[in-house]
Formats: sequence, structure tokens, C-alpha cells
Amino acid sequence: MALATIDRAKMENEPLFPGEVPAVIKAYDLQIDLQRKAACLGGMPLSLTKAEFRLLVFFLTHPGSMFTREEIQDHLYGDRLSCTVRAIDFQICRLRKRLGPIAVHLETVRGRGYRFNIPRSA
Repeated sequence: MALATIDRAKMENEPLFPGEVPAVIKAYDLQIDLQRKAACLGGMPLSLTKAEFRLLVFFLTHPGSMFTREEIQDHLYGDRLSCTVRAIDFQICRLRKRLGPIAVHLETVRGRGYRFNIPRSA
């Protein structure tokens, strides 16, 4: 099974999550390889930007947890506030398009933020 890699030029020498042990995360038909920084959906490579990959991993490592735009922005950019909190809405929208049929699990919590629901059996 081939996994699409994220733009390596942008990610060289930049750890995705410093100190975290590389692993594979699976949910529904989605498979995320943290070590290779690659994603696969339904057995097909999933092309993601670095921010989309980090966003997806963030949600998948916190299933069912709701996060505000500010919390998501802080996770993605930290002190480098390189986007507005409203830009998070745009990134969520783009991620949903890439996730296709499983995008329904990336929920908007009206007036609060976003969460990715994963049932225990997924």
C-alpha cells in the first residue's frame, strides 16, 4: 500500500511532534504514518499540506475532544501566529474536502470549535 508523502522540502529537519514515538494511527479507512509523515485513505495516497497533516493528527490523537479555533491555531503555529483564527475555518474546509466520505466525522461545534469523532470500533 503506497502512502503519499508530505512536501519533504518543507519538512526536512523539522520534527512533527518533538519527543513523540513514531506510530501509525488508524481510523475508519484512514491510516496516518507519523514516522513517514504520510497518509492513506481507502488504500490510496492522501495528499496533504503540512498544516492539514498536523491538523488531522491533532484531531486523531484527541478523538472526540472539542477544540476552539484559538487552541487549534496555537497547536499548529504556536508563537508564530502566522494566520488568523478565521483561517482555521478555511483549513478545516480544505481538510474536509480531502477526507471525502469520512469528513462527516470532523464536526463543527457551533459557536465553540471543532472535533473529530471516532467510535471505539473504528
